[in-house]
Amino acid sequence: MRYPGGKEGGGAWQKLVNEIPPHRVYIEPFCGGAAVFRHKRQADLSILADLDQKVVMAIVGTSAGQVLPDLSALLPSLEERRGRLPAPPVVGVAACGSSLLESYPFTGDEFVYADPPYLFKTRRRGRRVYRYEMGSADEHKRLLAIARRLPCPVMISGYWSDLYAQDLADWRSFSFRFMTRGGPSVEWVWCNYPKPKILHDPRYIGADRRRRQDWRRCQSRWLRKFRTLEPARKRALLDILQADLASIS
Repeated sequence: MRYPGGKEGGGAWQKLVNEIPPHRVYIEPFCGGAAVFRHKRQADLSILADLDQKVVMAIVGTSAGQVLPDLSALLPSLEERRGRLPAPPVVGVAACGSSLLESYPFTGDEFVYADPPYLFKTRRRGRRVYRYEMGSADEHKRLLAIARRLPCPVMISGYWSDLYAQDLADWRSFSFRFMTRGGPSVEWVWCNYPKPKILHDPRYIGADRRRRQDWRRCQSRWLRKFRTLEPARKRALLDILQADLASIS
């Protein structure tokens, strides 16, 4: 799905997926085209929100998920899922992303990726491109204040601005270049957690396309060798790997 400001092309979604730590619940409060959600390994539960109900329907409907009309319907739905695996594992809600983050009952096993409509002053000619906009400094200040209170890993992407640089000065940040429909652009990312040692989805490891291809070849080669082992050696190797993994988690 092509979407203004989306992360579908230019290696953008791969770079973001490579910054996501393990989590049980994935929350994207401004889903738009939801490129990161569509490409990453699915969480036990994913919650996608957008004020534009048509956008939510387009994304969640293709994932065989449940679409809720507003925030008031979300919390009872979550209560019904408590203590069991969610079915369906994807929930969409037509709601303000900031309000969702304010009302959601966080437990700490969530991961939030926020890619809100960017500040008007950071856009080319300050143009409006969405049915529901969020271009004012006050709206973004509210979002950042909420994000800073969340008890879970949070990643926010956008164009660089004094507001973000000041309000998220103590967060880890990095930037990368990618191609948009309007030409080359520089995306900035802010995270309230250190670079993860273990990824939720390690399939796209690599700083660029060539390195990601090398990693896929490595995976295929290792898997072929693993499949040639007898069951006892497979079990022994898995035990060794799990013990080593525990030392870095």
